[in-house]
Amino acid sequence: ARIVFKSRKNLHAALGNGVIRRKLIRFLRDQFRWGNSEEIEIYDDFVPYSFFFREIKDRKAGISGGLILHGQEDMKKAYYSMHT
Repeated sequence: ARIVFKSRKNLHAALGNGVIRRKLIRFLRDQFRWGNSEEIEIYDDFVPYSFFFREIKDRKAGISGGLILHGQEDMKKAYYSMHT
């Protein structure tokens, strides 16, 4: 599936931090291997460095949820998880 960022504030913040950038890129690479999806739309979430996502499948909305960065009090140990 093609990943499309529809909002960019949190994306710019995540990419500006080398530790978070690596975590986000690895998470997106590993978690969004959805062969039947056309597109994954990603929007800013209210949690810093976190996102809301929506799958587009057969030109309709599919699964949606959050990509949340947990443990931000220690960014080296922080991790992304998906919530649907």
